[in-house]
Amino acid sequence: MRRNLLILMFFILTIGGCREKLEQPEPALPPAEEQIPEDPSPADPPQPQWPEGQTGQQYVWDDDCIPQIRIYVKLNEWNDLLADYDRHTNGSRYFRCDFVFDKDGVIDSIPDTGIRVRDNMDGMRPEGSSDGKHKSHGTQWGLSNYEVNFLKYVQNDLHTLRYVKGLFLKSCLNDPTYSRERFCYDTFRQYGIWTVSNNTYCRVSIKVEGDAAPAYLGVYQMIEPVNKNYLLARASKFEHTQGYLWKLYKNCYLNTTNFSSGTDSEDGTIYPYTLIGGQESLTKASSLLGTFIHELKNIPNSQFPAWIRQVCDVDFLLKTYAVNVALGMYDDFWNTGRNSYLYFCPTGQNGYKVWLIPHDYEMSLGNADASIMTDPGTQNPYSWGDPSNILMTRLMAFEEFRTIYTGYLLELCNMDSSILHYDISSRRILDLMYQVSPFTDNDTGINTAVTDRPGQYSSNQKYVLTDINSRDNFFITKSLSIAAAAQ
Repeated sequence: MRRNLLILMFFILTIGGCREKLEQPEPALPPAEEQIPEDPSPADPPQPQWPEGQTGQQYVWDDDCIPQIRIYVKLNEWNDLLADYDRHTNGSRYFRCDFVFDKDGVIDSIPDTGIRVRDNMDGMRPEGSSDGKHKSHGTQWGLSNYEVNFLKYVQNDLHTLRYVKGLFLKSCLNDPTYSRERFCYDTFRQYGIWTVSNNTYCRVSIKVEGDAAPAYLGVYQMIEPVNKNYLLARASKFEHTQGYLWKLYKNCYLNTTNFSSGTDSEDGTIYPYTLIGGQESLTKASSLLGTFIHELKNIPNSQFPAWIRQVCDVDFLLKTYAVNVALGMYDDFWNTGRNSYLYFCPTGQNGYKVWLIPHDYEMSLGNADASIMTDPGTQNPYSWGDPSNILMTRLMAFEEFRTIYTGYLLELCNMDSSILHYDISSRRILDLMYQVSPFTDNDTGINTAVTDRPGQYSSNQKYVLTDINSRDNFFITKSLSIAAAAQ
């Protein structure tokens, strides 16, 4: 570890480019030119003059900078958000806030933005304990995950973050390295999995009305939400964006046509299969999902390979899953039937293709929950998940599909040269840790410095990511495990 500590100190002192200009947010009100009107009229939205080429996803998800996000909330709105969290831990309703995006001193201010706590089952209450209201002094801040929707209250494409319509702000509560999820998303992209969302770092502050200064919550991950806008951004890949997008919340094993489905009605109700989109599409979407499940379960083995290739890009699915397993993400579609999306993309008059979209990767690279999987580093990749998962279980039953899957696993984890080679991966993790290390000290008191260890809730605390001489290096363990299983 001495090697890594010396390298870490060297890189912190020599971070260059845009990172030299990054400073921890000052606990102060926004400057005068950034002041946001109390009640901006929805009929009179701001008219920004964005420079050519400095808009959209490329501008917002820029890996060369760690932007500051400052959120300003009225006291009554914040207390309502806390009360709503107590009713629905996963989050449901949106509340008004004023949103400021500061990218290396270039300010975008978006008043009347919607914010809600979201996907927070493994997160914390935003502040204090149950039933408590905001305290201006001695505040016990927590690390929650937030969804930001710029069009919730003002329906105008200019009332966006340079045409980006929403963000998912995810804390690093379960990852003291601050690198697991970023590393995983980057690995998917490097390996050609274009379905993964954009993801980069940001720094988040929240100021509640009446407080003397904003609370700095620390380094977050700024993730592209998987929704209609996600599909539109990948229209050339999917070819059609008018299909049905499902978020899989729990036990979505595609093993019964008697499934529970619904839409996000912002009332705290969580459906195992949640349709992303309007209620008017639910009946047709559920019918198609039911048809797929019925055929998945009942088509005989002699017809299965031809059928599954017709309704799914099997090669791409197996490639996606090889990355997932190589990263040790166990709380996934195969194992728990959640933390992923299914998109049913129309093809022709009555046809479709189904796509699996990976999502939510802090529980990876050695993080573990023994009640789900004892050791993701050594688990057999061919029996990775729950046998109830009909799709993955049937695929693994065919030699032709196992061979494709094996090829991807070995390519990813080759001990001589690969994307997940232990030395290359160790350096990538170190680089991500260097990027955030000056900014991790925060007002929550949680994960105030980068540390190479699993999350505090992980039942397996042995794995390290940066020490290539350790017998418990996750990347070495994973490569050896996959090589042994593939023999």
